[in-house]
Amino acid sequence: MVTMEELLASLDKPLSLTRGMEVEGRIIERDDKEMVVDLGAKAEGIINIKDSPKLKEAKVGDKISVFVINAENENGQVVLSLQKGSTEKKRFPTRHSQLTGRVIEANKGGLIVEADGVTGFLPSSLTKQGVDGLTGMIGQQIQVQVAEVDQSQNILIFSQKVQVSEEQLQKYKSDDKVSGVVEAITPAGIVVTLEDEVTGFLPAAKLNPGSSYKAGQKLEVLIDSIDKGRKRINLMPILTSTKGLIYK
Repeated sequence: MVTMEELLASLDKPLSLTRGMEVEGRIIERDDKEMVVDLGAKAEGIINIKDSPKLKEAKVGDKISVFVINAENENGQVVLSLQKGSTEKKRFPTRHSQLTGRVIEANKGGLIVEADGVTGFLPSSLTKQGVDGLTGMIGQQIQVQVAEVDQSQNILIFSQKVQVSEEQLQKYKSDDKVSGVVEAITPAGIVVTLEDEVTGFLPAAKLNPGSSYKAGQKLEVLIDSIDKGRKRINLMPILTSTKGLIYK
């Protein structure tokens, strides 16, 4: 392991970090989501506090041993983890996979569930019991189904509701106008529950840059396409202005 003292002794040399490398650093900043670790040699890294429960007790000034996940992300930052295994790329489950997971966190929007070594989000509206009693589920094991997955964006949405049937899909056609409720918002797009509890997906690429959405919001959308193989309904916004490409 490379110690902080060894790194400080080589301040005049560029720090060379590789994936999986173990280093020692000192916490210099933190908030509720992540902390910044000084690695010496003018190098800093970030670590997600959800990476380990131990980090919740860590404070500025503490020394910690960490592993390099990514020597440089898209923001030019070193991404760190307490777990060596986290440096290995995890394989996401496929859509509609049935998994057994453990609830590790609850918030007003739903549950954070860890299953098969990956962490996903289970919106409250897609749980069996709804909003009530979510906090009491922390630590429990539950059965979930993968509703949406995008490994490139590190997105995994779970559901406890029944998989969409072919009979349900036959009710929909491309360009149909339908109503729904926003269930989850992810970097890849928006998960929408339609009137008969069928789940649809509104890709981020289809959204107007100036639009805004929130969980629980009602909206009207168009059926863009129906993927019978994946049993998925792809949605698109309703165009209300041809000049500014403003979507309702």
